[in-house]
Amino acid sequence: MRAPSIRTDRARGVGLLAELAGRRFLAGSVGAYFLGFAVFGMIARRSNTVLYLVVTATLVGVFTFIHLKVGLSDGELRALALLGFFHLAGGLLQTGSDRILYNMPVGPYPLQIDRLVHAFGGGTLALVAWRMLRARAPDVDALFLVALAAMGATGLLAPRRWR
Repeated sequence: MRAPSIRTDRARGVGLLAELAGRRFLAGSVGAYFLGFAVFGMIARRSNTVLYLVVTATLVGVFTFIHLKVGLSDGELRALALLGFFHLAGGLLQTGSDRILYNMPVGPYPLQIDRLVHAFGGGTLALVAWRMLRARAPDVDALFLVALAAMGATGLLAPRRWR
C-alpha cells in the first residue's frame, strides 16, 4: 500500500503543523517519551543523557523533514517512533551498577539488546531509504542502493566499545 504524498497537500498550504495535528497521538507519544527520558536522565544524573537527547532530537528532525518531502506511511512513522524510544531506553536505563540496558544480554547466546535495536533500526532505515529513493526515481529498481544505505546507516549506529 502506497502512502499518500504530502507534496499535493503542501501545495494547498498543509505543512508541519497540519501534519502534527493529524497525527496527535504519534506526535504526543514521541514528545511524552522524549520529555520523560529527559527528566529521568537529569534526575538520575546519567552522564550520557544530553548526548542521547541531542541524537534523538536530531533524528526526529531529519525524519520529520523526510516525511514532509516524501510522505512516509503510518507504519514507517510508528517504527521510527519506536526506534527513538528504544534508543533512549537502551542508553539511559540501567540494569546494574555499571550496565545500561543496551549492554544487557538476551538469552543464552552472546546477543545484547543493542544488537536487536540496531537490527530493527537497520530494517526501518531500509524502508525509509526505499521510500525516499522511489519518490526520487520511481522507475529505477533501487533495492541494491537501499541495502547499501541500510548497511551504512546501521554501521554508523553500531556502538563503539570504550576501554
